[in-house]
Amino acid sequence: MAPGAGKHRTRKNKPTAPGKSNLKRAQNHLRRDVLICLALCLAVLAVFGQTCRFEFVTFDDDTYITDNPDIEQGLSRAGITWAFTSLYADFWHPLTWLSLLADYELYGLNPAGYHMTNVVLHAASAVVLFLALKQMTRAAWQSAFVAALFALHPLHVESVAWVSERKDVLSGLFWMLTLWAYGWYAEKTGWRRYLLVVAGFVLGMMAKPMLVTLPCVLLLLDYWPLRRIRAEETGYIRWRDLRKPILEKIPLFVLAVGFAALVWQSHHTDPAAPVEVRSFSVRCADALATYGIYIAKTLWPAHLVPFYRRLGVDTPVWQAAAGLLLLVGLSAAAVGCARKRPYLTVGWLWYVGTLLPVIDPTWQKADFARADRYTYLTITGLFIIVAWGVSESIARSRRTRTTLGVLTLLVLLGLVVGAFRQTSHWRDSETLYGHMIRANPENYLAHYNLGKVCVEKGKNAAAIHHFRETFRVLPGHVGARNNLGILLYDLGRIEEAAQCFADAARIKPDYFKTHFNLGVVLAEQNKADEAIAAFTTAVQLEPDEPQAHFFLGNLFFAQGRIDQTIAHYRETIRIVPNHAKTHANLGVALARRGDLDAAVEHLSEALRLKPDHVNARYNLGNTYLQQGRLDEAAAELAKVLELTPDDELTRSLLEGIQAEKERVSPQTP
Repeated sequence: MAPGAGKHRTRKNKPTAPGKSNLKRAQNHLRRDVLICLALCLAVLAVFGQTCRFEFVTFDDDTYITDNPDIEQGLSRAGITWAFTSLYADFWHPLTWLSLLADYELYGLNPAGYHMTNVVLHAASAVVLFLALKQMTRAAWQSAFVAALFALHPLHVESVAWVSERKDVLSGLFWMLTLWAYGWYAEKTGWRRYLLVVAGFVLGMMAKPMLVTLPCVLLLLDYWPLRRIRAEETGYIRWRDLRKPILEKIPLFVLAVGFAALVWQSHHTDPAAPVEVRSFSVRCADALATYGIYIAKTLWPAHLVPFYRRLGVDTPVWQAAAGLLLLVGLSAAAVGCARKRPYLTVGWLWYVGTLLPVIDPTWQKADFARADRYTYLTITGLFIIVAWGVSESIARSRRTRTTLGVLTLLVLLGLVVGAFRQTSHWRDSETLYGHMIRANPENYLAHYNLGKVCVEKGKNAAAIHHFRETFRVLPGHVGARNNLGILLYDLGRIEEAAQCFADAARIKPDYFKTHFNLGVVLAEQNKADEAIAAFTTAVQLEPDEPQAHFFLGNLFFAQGRIDQTIAHYRETIRIVPNHAKTHANLGVALARRGDLDAAVEHLSEALRLKPDHVNARYNLGNTYLQQGRLDEAAAELAKVLELTPDDELTRSLLEGIQAEKERVSPQTP
């Protein structure tokens, strides 16, 4: 034996216990998942955290929050009752209202808190989407990529940076939670787990009815990745494999139909908003083209704005045909790949199906073509196609893996930059509308809203420009003409204001405000008969509008038409019983007709409501004088002199009363 040979021994590796190996693997996976969730949250904060310095915008934020008195009830009993019973803003979404009421309790009208809530909800949705997909697919990195695309895509900026779209981020979170709960239910079916699915679905629908398509998405997930529905070798699916998945979703479909019916019933349009009635065939063409437009925006998210106007012309035939070919061709390809690439089938049908509620050609919406917020949940299907398609390509070769890995990082970086920039446009109303006009100078809604912002900031010349641009682009926009008329009236440009109101009234004869404003301007121009005609039309449109009745009473009084005067003053008091000025004017009109007792009654009521009403007190004293009640007349006129010491007419009248009292009083012997 060679020296030292006996001392050398080969070290043998001790086998690791299977339990320890699995535990270590589980710990590594848990650590990886936690880091992915943390990275998603940090990415969302990096892009959208800037919104905490932003203001509310006048694009629906005023309707939902700043000008909504019901929000000030907070989470009181009255506030909660209102949230569940109100159809305010044309939709029933009580959970959205509850979240805004909670924000008011915490932050008042400080926009930072409302924005942070949106950011937190969006980040939570991205995290839950990752966890749900990972649970169902067992593919962590593909799931993470889908969640990252969801978290950072610029098309989602509108839903996060716009406080009024709280319903998007809130319903989105419940959509993701429902998917997660359904994955858990699919592992081991049972009624308790099923109730979690139902609860998530109902809560999501109470935030925004857009979730009506969720039961169909769950059926798609049954095919892939859950594999609860299996196809035969021939590609066909047997009914016995479909029966259970369909039957267990019947309660969800029933709930979806109920919510959809509520949406149809509660939908209204603004009477001042121009709505172009379009034929069913044109709307079908729009819908077909929209599918392609959303795909293009997903691939190249540029020139994104919160309002895309419908074109003034019908959708070109070639666009509709291209949309139809795209939809049919891709759908056929997706179904044909169902066995080999089921993720492609599920992702595509997810996209096509979830868009139906917002491009339904049977629904005549107002003058907008599409909206970025409609893609908040829908393009997740496209993200699934991309993520699993990239994963499949990566598996081919090392060179492919490297190339696609670099491209993936570049795509995510580009999305971060694009989303950050897009978010910055929501800083305030003026910034937002300016961006909309730069993206499309023909955007009449941006001009109109920017005009109103300029009025508030005292930028009258800019406001006039933007209002004129509004009805240059859309001649039928009554609101712009009406607002321009008000601005010109305030600037003393009465003739131009009258023309604006007259044009608006001609374009939309059933719009109260323009007739009322036209009456005000015509009265100031001393065109009494024309003003009376305008106010008469106004009260026919809005019989319970007190100001129109009041102005009519004034005009009729000036013409000596006392009976009409009294009738309209009485209507004003019926609507607003405590209007002191109307009581005072009615008292004068009644005195003119000779009804002195009724005149005293209304003049006294005017003084009860407003003790310093000088004219009412003077007229009451004068009425007492006509009744021969000299002491009461003198007392009222003396109070008038206390309020207006330089009133020589009242002083002279009071001296005359004193002289009359001395003349008729008994003489002392």
